[in-house]
Amino acid sequence: MNYADARQKIKSGDVLLWRCTGLVPWLIRKITKSQWAHVGIAIWWGDRLMVVDSYPVKGTRARPLGRCIDTATWLPMPPLEGRWTAEASSFALEELGRGYSYQNLFKTWMGLNLARSGYHCAQYAGGILERCGLKLSWPPTPESIYAELRGFLNAEALTGGGDA
Repeated sequence: MNYADARQKIKSGDVLLWRCTGLVPWLIRKITKSQWAHVGIAIWWGDRLMVVDSYPVKGTRARPLGRCIDTATWLPMPPLEGRWTAEASSFALEELGRGYSYQNLFKTWMGLNLARSGYHCAQYAGGILERCGLKLSWPPTPESIYAELRGFLNAEALTGGGDA
């Protein structure tokens, strides 16, 4: 999807997924048996279309979607189950700047309780989506978010390349 199309279609709360390259993304895909290694949430701030995510080393961040949309796969928020809320917006903003949590990534793979010291990408995205009223399985992975949203939507994803 190009950025001009994205600006017309994407709404706050929509999910963006990437395949990504490198050792950590490869491990994430391998251990979670997923095609996806990374997930973020679209958010409109005024007239800027951004994506919020948690990325290794960088932690939770916001970046212009125009810099990464060409490699993303887009899933719209389900219209009946989810609504963008002030609570979701506040959570997304308040949690910016937290560190990336490799510990929580490992705990997700092991099915253990997650700490609030930082987030992996699906944990941050899942926290935002929960505040939109979506009930997702916990702890989330990029693949589980993709599969559950596809189930809600019961439709094909509108895709780009998916390689960040």
